Amino acid sequence: MKAADGFAGSPGRTTLLVQDLASLGLSADSMNRSAGPDFCEVLIGFLEPSDRPQLQAVGALGEIANDSPKWRDYALDSNVLPPLLDLLKRDVKLSTLRVASRTLFLFCKGGPSPRLLDKQTLPAIARLVDHSDGEVITEACWALADLSKGNYASSYVDEIIELGICRRLPELLKHPSPYVVLAALSLASHIAAGSAKQTQAVIDCGALSCLVVLFANPKDSIKEEACFAVSNIMAGTKDQIQSAIDAGLIPPLVELMSNPNINVRREAAIALCNATPASSMAQIAFLVQNGAISAFCDLLAVADEVIVRTALEGLENILKAGQQQASSNSSGGAEVTNPFAQLILDAEDLCTKIEHAQDHPNEDLYLKAHGIAITYLSAESD
Repeated sequence: MKAADGFAGSPGRTTLLVQDLASLGLSADSMNRSAGPDFCEVLIGFLEPSDRPQLQAVGALGEIANDSPKWRDYALDSNVLPPLLDLLKRDVKLSTLRVASRTLFLFCKGGPSPRLLDKQTLPAIARLVDHSDGEVITEACWALADLSKGNYASSYVDEIIELGICRRLPELLKHPSPYVVLAALSLASHIAAGSAKQTQAVIDCGALSCLVVLFANPKDSIKEEACFAVSNIMAGTKDQIQSAIDAGLIPPLVELMSNPNINVRREAAIALCNATPASSMAQIAFLVQNGAISAFCDLLAVADEVIVRTALEGLENILKAGQQQASSNSSGGAEVTNPFAQLILDAEDLCTKIEHAQDHPNEDLYLKAHGIAITYLSAESD
């Protein structure tokens, strides 16, 4: 590696690295002057069983991985993982184990190519998930979550499921540490974002009942991530949507659409909207019975274009389903009213909110609101 390609971390991360290297009798300058792989070999030497300061060596490797994907991959190409994974198997101090868990997460950050990860990496992380220490569990869950959202997410998620890690999710989602809960939620969210089979793994492990409870968590970050997890489940099949309904997720989800925190409100709206395209007529009716139309209409005045667009899409999908039901129930030329359109027309405040949405400064949103009004709520649509 050329000097021009040297370590370029943020000031805070660089300071940590310099401190760790100094304790090892090394310097960042020597790292930048030497080839990356050669320098990593020096650090690897400190991971061997000895009286030498393993913790600082592990921390230094973590800071190198955290600098950039380029440095992370240089270190992975230097085969730093086998000795690091071997260290995790040994009886080391908890402080060293915590730093090693953090370093392992940093090597997984950004979802590196499976070619660069040792085949024992995921089994090692799975063992860390089973540890009793909250910090170790948190880092392990973040590592798995990062692998579950990168370019190679599908293959990583399949292995995560095969290792039985999903079975631990309910326990982790009930953990007393909010840090563990948030990391486990992120992992559940990204697994559920995969294929129908991967989404089903989250449902089958019993996580849905935990998500209902987390909707009432006092921390907004946890409520937001719980909505994101549900959002990915709602984007699944009719049976998966029904599982969410049966778990009691809809009423509290609708309630969160009026939460004071804008991020929670946005994720709750997206979650409910995701259920509307694929739901059966009975499922759509259930959403409406639990206040979906009113909740979507209330969001049309929010100063957040993502929320407004989501609300309009949710309303359009519901009204489209109602129109399809009306058309299928009509016989002998007799007109059958769209029940969901009629619900809006009978509520002056709902009509007013849709009318005001047609004055939105964003032309796309104005046109979408106008199209809904013309297609489903005007005299011409009868």
